[in-house]
Amino acid sequence: MTKFGFSVNVTANFRILSLIFDGWTNKLIEDKMFNFEINADYLTVFIAVCSLLVSCCAVYIAREQGIGQKDHNKLSVRPTIVDWLDQDDSSLEITYQIKNIGMCPAIFCDFSFAYESKEINADELKRVLTTFPVRDPIKITISDPGLTGLPSNTSITLIKVKFGDCDQIPTHIEQKRFLEKIKLLREMLEIRITYKSVYDEEQFSFKTPKH
Repeated sequence: MTKFGFSVNVTANFRILSLIFDGWTNKLIEDKMFNFEINADYLTVFIAVCSLLVSCCAVYIAREQGIGQKDHNKLSVRPTIVDWLDQDDSSLEITYQIKNIGMCPAIFCDFSFAYESKEINADELKRVLTTFPVRDPIKITISDPGLTGLPSNTSITLIKVKFGDCDQIPTHIEQKRFLEKIKLLREMLEIRITYKSVYDEEQFSFKTPKH
């Protein structure tokens, strides 16, 4: 049983117990089952206090239920960004993508590239990739989404690098260089993103994990 279902049942049970208690007390009074004299005013106060305690418990449980429901709603609309890097040794091609796997759009508050822990822009990153001696010509495509956003269940390609011509089969040495540069890229390149949900001001951070 979930927390919410439990809270609703407990609240209902308190109300039922309150009704049963009131009815049982009235029944005892009517049937004169008390073996001692009770001041009617004291009994009224006692019943009122018990009813107040039951009401307070019900209010507390309802409050906890509301807080839990609010937290649940926030989590259900939270964006979540993940990434992956595809490499094709046969065509000497690299593709780096990010995707929002959350239930709502991610609004970018900050987006940047960093190489060797130094922040760089897209043009500077292109110059870094151009120095990778794998095979010419090098075709580089870099997308900088800036302060836009990423819809739910949507991916974008940030970096795409193609070394050489498609028709030319890479040599063993070129493939070895390619794998070395892939390793270097994984170690040195960082994608840093700060983003938030369209429904909340809380910000989340994403950074390329180290391999």
